Amino acid sequence: ANWTFCNYYLCTAITYDELLDGANTYKVMSEERQRKAYLLRWNPNISPYTRERYEEDFTHYVETGSDPEDMNWTIREYSQVESGDIYFMAQVGCDVNGIVWAGYLEDEPYDMMDRKGRLVPHKFIDITYFFMQRIEKKMILTADRLKEVVPEIDWDKGSSGFLLSPETAEKLALEVVNQLLHAT
Repeated sequence: ANWTFCNYYLCTAITYDELLDGANTYKVMSEERQRKAYLLRWNPNISPYTRERYEEDFTHYVETGSDPEDMNWTIREYSQVESGDIYFMAQVGCDVNGIVWAGYLEDEPYDMMDRKGRLVPHKFIDITYFFMQRIEKKMILTADRLKEVVPEIDWDKGSSGFLLSPETAEKLALEVVNQLLHAT
């Protein structure tokens, strides 16, 4: 079943099957493969991706249903990344931590230079969204709840871009679906 739900706090446009596909296979250029899932982390207190930019992107997503331009993120465990893999973005370092958005990884990981022309020591990857929320308002997918369901993940701190085991990815995808179903 398709479902699209947007309001001031939460916007999602994905089928249940698409989200659960993180634990299944899908076709890429006529070749089936296991979709992998990654945990990306965002600390708005120290990230160059600011809270203000997030608010602008959220508003853009709610109003247009389209992804912001030129959205990328750091990914530490990049050797197995394939376009179409799923990611969950965890907000960390805040009063309310947890999953604030999720989507798909696109294309291949790539290098970037810093403002001084030096190579950044990790890779970047382009990302899209399939849901976003204002976690402080909606209070779903919070770290407190996720710690109960997926205790193997540190929901309050850590680096970005780690490959989740298939078991962890499945538990997390099921919890995301469950909470989004009950949020609407």
